[in-house]
Amino acid sequence: MGKYRVGIDIGGTFTDLVYFDEDTKEFHITKVPTTPKSPAIGAINAIKDAGINFDEIDILVHATTLGTNMFLGQEHLLPPKIALITTKGFRDVIEIGRQRRPKLYDLFFEKPKPLIKRRDRYEVEERIGANGEIITPLNEEELCKIAKEIKNKGYEVVVISFLHSYKNPIHEKKAEEIIKKLCPNVDVIASHEIDPEYKEYERTSTTVVNAYLKPLMSKYLKNLITSLRNEGFNGKFYIMQSSGGVSNIKYATERPAGSSRCEHI
Repeated sequence: MGKYRVGIDIGGTFTDLVYFDEDTKEFHITKVPTTPKSPAIGAINAIKDAGINFDEIDILVHATTLGTNMFLGQEHLLPPKIALITTKGFRDVIEIGRQRRPKLYDLFFEKPKPLIKRRDRYEVEERIGANGEIITPLNEEELCKIAKEIKNKGYEVVVISFLHSYKNPIHEKKAEEIIKKLCPNVDVIASHEIDPEYKEYERTSTTVVNAYLKPLMSKYLKNLITSLRNEGFNGKFYIMQSSGGVSNIKYATERPAGSSRCEHI
């Protein structure tokens, strides 16, 4: 068991580190410049600057603004090409959103643009009722045509979000199976796996955010843990979540939306 508990926050400008020494019962801090093109280097530099040995770290908790920076349009962070497949008639859910707005009486309020453009949103005939009953079976022939178009257009990630899938995900599961079979190089994300809650706008938008971040965050976190292991770190590694809790790396790479605003904790 190591003697250090370490927290690292990689921001756009600086990488901050705080560690607790179990022997002396003291906290120590250090700050180094962030290395934007390879943030893992900044984390390694921070640990070395703190003067602690990698093999003596028991727990390392990591927070990052990387996901937030992507939404802010940091130029070296390129979003993936995403397609959305949804129930026929609900193509524009993520654009319509809810009636709520930050300033109710602002006549010049501009609605944020959806992360997926209308040309990248597809509809398929299917319908699950509010109680989970199948009202309209999934049109697999129509879905196969969509899959062919997805493959030809070179999408990297596909989001599947069907009405009431939180109650009965049978159609989402089948659609996921078909898309994965016909488009083996595409990452497929179903809404019932990410946010199995009612209200189609919230569930769809959360899944879209997850898809937006997943390629970048998965690559980043895997590179970070590999770099740490190569330096001799063999302790427990956790990712800070926006909820104030932490997750393991497997969960964080599959559901990166949960850590997109963890720098505020």
